[in-house]
Amino acid sequence: MLQDHRLYLLKALALASTRRGFCAPNPAVGAVIVQDGEVVAEGVHYACGEPHAEAVALKNFQGNPQSATLYITLEPCSHTGRTPPCTDAIISSGIQRVIYAYKDPNPIVAGNGHQCLLDAGLSIQHIECDEIDQFYQSYSHWHSTQRPWVTAKIAMSLDGKIAGPGGERISITGEALKQKTYQHRLQSDALLTTAKTIIKDNPSLNVVLNNSNNNHAVIDNNSSDKVNNTQLSKRLYILDRQLILTGDLEIWKNDQPITVFYSAENSGKIPANLHDRGIRFISIEEQNNQLDLGQTMQIIGSDGVHDLWVEAGGRLLKSLMETKLVHKLIVYCAPKWLGNQAQSAFNEGILSFDQFSRKQWHFVGDEAVLEMSL
Repeated sequence: MLQDHRLYLLKALALASTRRGFCAPNPAVGAVIVQDGEVVAEGVHYACGEPHAEAVALKNFQGNPQSATLYITLEPCSHTGRTPPCTDAIISSGIQRVIYAYKDPNPIVAGNGHQCLLDAGLSIQHIECDEIDQFYQSYSHWHSTQRPWVTAKIAMSLDGKIAGPGGERISITGEALKQKTYQHRLQSDALLTTAKTIIKDNPSLNVVLNNSNNNHAVIDNNSSDKVNNTQLSKRLYILDRQLILTGDLEIWKNDQPITVFYSAENSGKIPANLHDRGIRFISIEEQNNQLDLGQTMQIIGSDGVHDLWVEAGGRLLKSLMETKLVHKLIVYCAPKWLGNQAQSAFNEGILSFDQFSRKQWHFVGDEAVLEMSL
């Protein structure tokens, strides 16, 4: 029977996964209602301010509540926020049995949702599920630290190079890993990069949605998210200490909020045309001739960002590693040898990966991926 519970919880997780990266500061949540061994209704939290997964599943349910079980990835809320308490909706539905996988770390909810349903006479059970524990790792981290869970990516050749001579842009990895990067962007709440990376590559940093990854996002017919074989923007943060970015760049075409972090010493250099277009500029204190990354993460966390995806060069990655701000590192390694004239990922000192307790290699085609996490 425990295996059946796990099966239904994983079905709910699959639903929640479709909206990861779109719900912050809320967590993505999925719910299913099971009757006579069959999933008869489903629900997912689409975005912050939209109905919660439980409410959606209950709305879609047409059966006899007395013989149904509601499975939820996260403990149901019992307070009024942007939406009414889910516990009220569950109690009024007549469903008598609720099973959830993750205890909500939000102090407003923690334990209260469980107790509320218990006090109402419902059977409520918490069943741990490793996959769901991992899914909510960033949400729990954000609640305990008010900072985002940081995943950084870097692509390099076999000899540790990330660009051609003089930083010349070259294609290191193939299409399969490009699609993998799009998927990571899609499921992150925001992206972080540097002015140097933008000037060198002039990227859009969008998610290119096509038939291979469209099925990973729930697209509502009336939503501005609805895209087919096109691009989707995510919230973007840029480290630009000296305010060197100009107005003629692909990133300014993005339709999601953009924040530029710069040194307070350069306050008089904020470009008026970008400020007038709604680009947010925030001054950051300096440490060792670079922006204070801890302060930067605190501000990003205050925006409600749980999952932050970092795409930049080796210098930022090294700084994030040295300040213990990377929680997961993904290294793409292509079977290429670029030689001594190419730009190295890390030019100085020794970079230790000892902080990561889990390391796993896998292959995407003929290219290797090393994933390291805490």
